[in-house]
Amino acid sequence: MRIRHSRLTRDFLQVPNATVRDSRMSHMARGILVELLSRPDEWKATADDMWQASVAKHGKASPGRRQFRAAFAELKEHGYLTASRELIGSGQHATVLTVADVPQGGTSVRAGDSGKTAGRSGVPHAGTPEGSSGVPDAGTSVPPAETALSAGHSDVPLSDVPHAGTSKEEDEKKKTGKNTSSASNAEEDASDLAAFGAFWIVYPKKIHMAKAKTEWIAAIRRGIDPALMVDAAQAYAREVAGKDPQYTSYPANWLANERYHDEYPSPDFRPALRALPAPAPSPAVARRNASREYLDELSAQLRAGGSQ
Repeated sequence: MRIRHSRLTRDFLQVPNATVRDSRMSHMARGILVELLSRPDEWKATADDMWQASVAKHGKASPGRRQFRAAFAELKEHGYLTASRELIGSGQHATVLTVADVPQGGTSVRAGDSGKTAGRSGVPHAGTPEGSSGVPDAGTSVPPAETALSAGHSDVPLSDVPHAGTSKEEDEKKKTGKNTSSASNAEEDASDLAAFGAFWIVYPKKIHMAKAKTEWIAAIRRGIDPALMVDAAQAYAREVAGKDPQYTSYPANWLANERYHDEYPSPDFRPALRALPAPAPSPAVARRNASREYLDELSAQLRAGGSQ
């Protein structure tokens, strides 16, 4: 991953205030942007890489994989993250991600967010000469004339509700585990339910499918692998086979109680193997056995004749 800064830095990160306060993006997207900018040039990472590192560090408290992917999508949408196909040698091409601390491709902060005229960017393009840059030095703030706010106050008013993916929407996501957009909800739910059919087939009790789907989606958004839940449901079905069905958990309760993390005994295939018929001998073995039987019968006849 290539890291692009608007001015040279060493041993510390210097990010334009307008970038950090770009309220078009969620706080998570801005945090990931700062994390990426702090890395050295050619650092390799994807949204899934950062999600896995977060899960390894924070466990269940970590945001889900979809939230990391949504943050990367925000960075792409607003020009901070670009992708290009480049020749990497030996005739092979690869997708190279480039992160910048200012929007690329002509994107700009919305007028409602920055107080600037629509179409003007509050952050200079990368490579602007330092003498003409509008990016303040570290620790300073944008002058009041640039933000239309009084000096000493935050550049983002407390009453301001930013665009998609910000404060209220993030709170709603945390409470319900769902996006506030109905269209986005439908797409995410359809994707999360892709493997639910396999779970429903192997689970031993088919009841309250709607509740089970809700718990399934919640588990997926907590980062649980669908294959893990399907395999655990199959093992649970083997465990309760032949037992009183009233003691079998409802599928929604099984998912909500995270029973897919339980330890189930491995299946015992020995009785089935003992019940299998003996394999038929090969033609060569059959001929050898027939010859042996013939010689045994002939020897018995000769012994019987000699005794007479």
